[in-house]
Amino acid sequence: MFQLLQSHGKINECIKFAEDVGAHEAVIVHYINKQEFQKALKKVESIPDKKSKNQVMLRYASVFIKNLPELTIDALSKFDDIDVAKLVPAFMNIPRTPANVMDKAKNFVIDYCINKRKSTDKTVHNLALYFYAERDKPDELLSYLRQ
Repeated sequence: MFQLLQSHGKINECIKFAEDVGAHEAVIVHYINKQEFQKALKKVESIPDKKSKNQVMLRYASVFIKNLPELTIDALSKFDDIDVAKLVPAFMNIPRTPANVMDKAKNFVIDYCINKRKSTDKTVHNLALYFYAERDKPDELLSYLRQ
């Protein structure tokens, strides 16, 4: 049905139909292709089924972090049971500037993943170490390592 609507240039109708039948990922892909990343991220956040929501976020997290790093980190902090270790490749796409983006990513990993969710996964702790090292603040890095 999607292809039929698309082939006739009925994109808006196609999106409406996809939303009506719960084909969230089709809508998300459409917004990503149009580089409307904020709309795509909002659509991910609105998926009612937690398992589907987590899977879709994991699939597109790299795109979101690269294009909307701060909004994506805010959104991720609302995911109670997402597998944070699987987000590591996405976090490798985070922009290095401005510095507050790296700080926010570090704080997400430390405060949310390690402290709040009590993650003991080596991958998550290595990600925290990576963010400390990338920030070029040796005193903070040494302090983290001492902990």
